Amino acid sequence: MGAWGYKVNENDGACDFYDSLTESKDAAKIVEKALKSGYPEEIRAVAQFLMAIRKYAGSAWLFDDHFARAKAALADLVSDSDWIDSWDDPATAKRELKRQLAILNKLVD
Repeated sequence: MGAWGYKVNENDGACDFYDSLTESKDAAKIVEKALKSGYPEEIRAVAQFLMAIRKYAGSAWLFDDHFARAKAALADLVSDSDWIDSWDDPATAKRELKRQLAILNKLVD
């Protein structure tokens, strides 16, 4: 795992996702691919991206159908004990993930 912290953007997977967004002409396709990837770091980065779009741009119609899937994917990660336990401090990893999910829920509901 190429991570240097517990927050959503403190890993190589998130940085790779953001790089692919900036290099693509079809951001929705990149979001879709990352949601399907199964990689927790990419899923969290997608959720963070969607949260920023919703918070700062208001309407995010291009990504409307991705919000529910991102919420479900984050909820699945919260209960993924194998991934949570792979961290040197599982409690901090789970707390950060729950914090991110709570913010996404608040922005979308």
